[in-house]
Amino acid sequence: PRLKFLQKKKWHPLTIENLEAVWLAEQNEKEKRNMLKEHNKRIEEERKDEEMKKAQVKAGLIPESDLKKMTWMYDVPNVAQNKESANTMEEFFDMNNDEEEKEAERQRIMRQAQEQKERIAFWIINNPRDVKKMVKEFRKNKDESSLNSEFLRLIEKIVEKKKSSK
Repeated sequence: PRLKFLQKKKWHPLTIENLEAVWLAEQNEKEKRNMLKEHNKRIEEERKDEEMKKAQVKAGLIPESDLKKMTWMYDVPNVAQNKESANTMEEFFDMNNDEEEKEAERQRIMRQAQEQKERIAFWIINNPRDVKKMVKEFRKNKDESSLNSEFLRLIEKIVEKKKSSK
């Protein structure tokens, strides 16, 4: 009765989160063991095939050049036979993820540019004297690169909005 509060602690072994974490860790470990068994089984099969070919060469049933062939390069992997492992192959080769990553990167860059414009607009609104000096300087230099011209247009829009709001 007195120690009942311990069951509510985050570190208590019987909390649902901790039980779930243990279960997930056990599942991952089980999956790793199964994959290791499968890998060892494949290696053993390859060894047996190699021994069988050597015995066939010794018996004269196949030429010795067959031992040096790389037919394994052209075999379809067993991984692609079930859908789950086909998904892991796609993930491994990143076939579909590249486009998603590029789109996410483009969205991130657009969001950063929008945030920068908002910061500039905030600064312009709060520092009108400095803005006038900058506009005069830009026009004197007549450096009309895309960044400068976009900046000038942004300033002019904000100034117009400010004038119209007064």
